Amino acid sequence: MNILSFLLVFFLMLIGAIAHWVKKKHRKEIEGTLVDYFFADYPGRSASVLSIFVVTAATASATDASAIVDPVMLWHELATTYNIPTISMFAIGGALQSGWSFDSAINKGTSK
Repeated sequence: MNILSFLLVFFLMLIGAIAHWVKKKHRKEIEGTLVDYFFADYPGRSASVLSIFVVTAATASATDASAIVDPVMLWHELATTYNIPTISMFAIGGALQSGWSFDSAINKGTSK
């Protein structure tokens, strides 16, 4: 298991979930802070979302996908070729979208 890949995928999924909160807050669909949304309002749902993030990140980092989103490899490619491989960009986008989607499906937060 590549721990750096795990952390990167988990962090990207968390950013996707936070972006989903920002969208809901901007549309005034929810009230409260980010902490309220994730922990105070529906802690069971948030725990489910975070559990899914951990399992997904662990699966990605334990398989061949870890080579695609390895932060060391990405940094090396960026520093030497000034480019991030397309497959890695798809994986990064997929992690962000997965975070958004899982949060959207499970964590509803406080409604007005």
